[in-house]
Amino acid sequence: MNKIIPKRESENIEFKKSTAELNQALVDLCAFANSGTGTVYF
Repeated sequence: MNKIIPKRESENIEFKKSTAELNQALVDLCAFANSGTGTVYF
């Protein structure tokens, strides 16, 4: 699993500690959708 998931955030990768951050995750997903790329990991 560690080989699949990057170790740090970037312009295209966002980590969330829990689903308690769901509202911010949705904002990030919209931003990624508008930019055409990105991944959010919970």
